[in-house]
Formats: sequence, structure tokens, C-alpha cells
Amino acid sequence: MTIERTDNKIVWGVLEIESTGLELIYRDGVQDDQHMESSYILYGEEYASIQAIYRFVDQLTPENKQNAGTGHPPILPPGLGGTQQTQPAQVHRHGR
Repeated sequence: MTIERTDNKIVWGVLEIESTGLELIYRDGVQDDQHMESSYILYGEEYASIQAIYRFVDQLTPENKQNAGTGHPPILPPGLGGTQQTQPAQVHRHGR
């Protein structure tokens, strides 16, 4: 899952939903000079800063790929979104 914030920060990982917010768990930890970071937490009061949420088809499990189109019309017509590997399965935009 990829989250784009209104400040243009983009974070991605495996989404876990908690009672106090969302956690995106990185597939690989990120090391800087001071610490190892393994996830990004977005608390409920920060939800207004979410501009878009993306799920990419090539990152879905086989079961989720089968269900990706149910309940939502296609976001982009075939041929306009590139290959299936780069076309989002679902995009949810907030505030625009």
C-alpha cells in the first residue's frame, strides 16, 4: 500500500490498521545515522493529511488480484494507465 500525504511525502509498506491509526510496515528496514526505522505510523488525527492511497495490482496477492476490480469501476481506461503492473487497482483521493 502506498500513501501520499498533502505535503507530498510518500510512504509505502504493508498496511496494518490499529484502533489509533495506520501503520505501514516496510519490507526492509531503513537505516540512517541514528536509528533503524521499520515502519511508518499515521495516527487518526493525521488522516486529514492523506491525499491519496494506492494499491498496485502487481503487489496484490492472487486472491486480492481477483477481487481488485469488484465494487469499484476502473480508474483509468485500458491503455491509458500503462501496463497492468503500474496501473493502480484502487486509488482513493481525499480533499481534491
